[in-house]
Amino acid sequence: MKRLGILVILLSVFLSSCTGYMKDIRMGKTFAVIVFREVPIYKEPSLKSEVYYLKEPEAFVVEDVQFPEEYTFGDKTMFFLDPITSKSPAEYEDRVRKGKAYFADRFFKARFDSGEVGYIHFRYFYPELADSMISEELSAVGNETVREYAERYRKKFKEAHRKGREYAEKQKERALKQKEDLARDVRLAEAAREQSINLAPWPAKQKARVRDHKVWIGMTKDQLLFSQYPPKGIKKRVTAEGEFEDWAYKGTTYYFKGNKLIRWETTVADPSRHISKSPRDK
Repeated sequence: MKRLGILVILLSVFLSSCTGYMKDIRMGKTFAVIVFREVPIYKEPSLKSEVYYLKEPEAFVVEDVQFPEEYTFGDKTMFFLDPITSKSPAEYEDRVRKGKAYFADRFFKARFDSGEVGYIHFRYFYPELADSMISEELSAVGNETVREYAERYRKKFKEAHRKGREYAEKQKERALKQKEDLARDVRLAEAAREQSINLAPWPAKQKARVRDHKVWIGMTKDQLLFSQYPPKGIKKRVTAEGEFEDWAYKGTTYYFKGNKLIRWETTVADPSRHISKSPRDK
């Protein structure tokens, strides 16, 4: 690889073995890069242009780079292509949170050792991760070839990627176990509900309606509990006509006189629309 004598060139990119991406150390507008995996190289700076891929690790020099705007807030350093210009830090931070600051399409011009020239999309570079990447100068490589140097750093990050994959697998297993536990709890609850309905002293037709989560005028409190679920709240009152209870559910209130359901009311988005059931509605 040709060395650039006028600049301190930093060697920096690692490409993931799974998805393939690059990370770079930024030192001026010209820097050296090594590609480890297949990265789309565009013939022209357009996502619609012809694409070819590198099959083997190869070094190239990136030229004509317009680095994105750098901005720090909190404990994070972020890079955006739209400049801050007249916006205050607070205004820019608000734009970041609202998703209004973003990476535009930007291509880096790459001149390969083979003499070919191509363009790499900006999404394959992650300058915000530069501090954790390679920071040695090319002059420190010594007698190592570019490929040997690349292989040494590929091994360095292989373990990190392995740990990342293991963590992802553990997260996946944990989520699967939570899903299985939830399904088991649902099955147990349904079995307990079915057993309670079978043992209840209700006519067969009423048991069938409870199983189907039906509600009807004249049903008992126990039947409503097994047909629906426990209410969010119960309001009790006693009048000269008897004892009353109002069972509040999400969007629906059931009214009992004694142990019998006398009506229910469902409130929808429009306050003027109510569905009310009472013995007169039968």
